[in-house]
Parts: sequence; structure tokens; C-alpha cells
Amino acid sequence: MKHAFFSISFFAFCACAFSLPQSSRSHVHGKNNSEYVNSKTKEGDTALHLSIKRGYHNITRLLLERGANVNSKDQDGYTPVHKATLFNYPNIMRLLIRRKADVNIPNANGYTPLLTAVSNEYLEAVQILVENNATISSNNDTSLNPLAAAIRQDSVAILRLFFAKGVKANDKVAGAPLLQLAVINAAADATKFLLENGADYTFKTEDGETLLYLAIYNDFTNLAELILTVTTPSPSNDLHEQVKIQ
Repeated sequence: MKHAFFSISFFAFCACAFSLPQSSRSHVHGKNNSEYVNSKTKEGDTALHLSIKRGYHNITRLLLERGANVNSKDQDGYTPVHKATLFNYPNIMRLLIRRKADVNIPNANGYTPLLTAVSNEYLEAVQILVENNATISSNNDTSLNPLAAAIRQDSVAILRLFFAKGVKANDKVAGAPLLQLAVINAAADATKFLLENGADYTFKTEDGETLLYLAIYNDFTNLAELILTVTTPSPSNDLHEQVKIQ
């Protein structure tokens, strides 16, 4: 009920503000206007957060024009860009970014907008963020790293976007090669993509485990077959011919 009252109050304000004569409107758009549009609920939501959640592009634009804080956080640390990403509104994301929104602010759980986009496989959102300087490998904790998340999601489409921005097949996250992350997450498409782009498959873990060993140990037989197919030549027929001759 409180949210309904808040929404009605906000839209009533907009209707009044835009219908008033110029002489009266100056008072409404006075020094307290920014404070009004940035007013927060007990949950830390602003009118901007709510407008984005509802997908109201025009209201979002009007709020920004009237001083809405483009980086305001709710009680969970979600910024407007987080909200636009979470609800997958690419056009609102672009609008916020044009207003200088910070695309690298993490929420209370450490999720950046890019990590949110990758985790939900919102390809257009990922593209918008990386084109606007979102940090691709932003955290040494693999659970909070967008690059590691792309591998967990087994998304070659996202990996291609990241590679276009400078990621290399032999990069590491928290000391682990990307190829290792792909195998232990049973990410077959990512494994194949990394191998085809020159990832070093000869590495060993601190315990001396090879990539092939890890695949077999985890019962990922399809990955073991893939690794063997990509990394080793097919057996020669010479031995069979020798056996026949003998």
C-alpha cells in the first residue's frame, strides 16, 4: 500500500509540474526539487529505482533531467544500472550510461552490473557494459568474477565479447587458468573455444593434475574425449599395419 501511495504521489507531482504555468513551475522546480526526486523509502528505493523496475523509459528520462542521482543505492546496494541490468532493459541502461552512471559499482553481495548480466546471459546488456568500460575480470573471487561467470555459464557468445576486449585464452582468475575453470565446471563449449584459441592444455595443478586428469576424475567423459581429440593426433595406422605383417 505504501508503494502504491508513493507511486501515485510521484506521478501526481509530474502531472502538476508539467501542467503549471511557467511562473508557478519555477517554485516546483526550485532548490528542493533534487531532494524530492531523490527521496528514499525505508528500503532505500528512489523513484528512479522504481521507474526502472517498471520499465518506464520516459519517466526515467524525466527523473534524470530533474536531478535524480544516477548512482543512488538501495538497501541492498543496487544502483539504477543494476536495476536496469537485472530487469534487462538495454535502452534504459544506455540512458543511464549517457548520464554518466558508474557501471562498476558492486552491490552488497559483490555483484557488479556486468556480473549480473553475465549470470543471466543477457548478451545485449553484456555488450553495452563492456563497450562502456565495465571491468571484465574485476574480482579474484571466482564466484564474483564476470569472466569466470561466463565460463560457468558455458557461454561462448559472451566469451567472444570478452576476447574482443582483450581477454586472452591463457588468462587466469584467482591463479587458475581459464581452461581449468572450464573443465571443472563441465563447460564443454567454453573448453573447446579456449583450446581453439590457443589455451595451454599442458599445465598442471599444484597437485600435479593435468587437464585430462581433471576431466576423467570428475567423470566428465565428454570433456576427456574433447581434450584428447583437440590436443592429440589420431593414432597412426602404422602400428596396426605392423601387427598385420607380423
